[in-house]
Amino acid sequence: MNTFSKESEFEAAVIHELDQRSWGDANVIKNPSEADLLANWTSNPLLLKHT
Repeated sequence: MNTFSKESEFEAAVIHELDQRSWGDANVIKNPSEADLLANWTSNPLLLKHT
């Protein structure tokens, strides 16, 4: 099991794993702000469908 001392290390590990599983073409938001996350969520019709 990995342990991380910084959130940025965890985010980098998650992005690496996504890249390894063919998610590399997806637009990954790195170090997003709350506004970035909300904008991303509201622009995704699949996420809006479940609200």
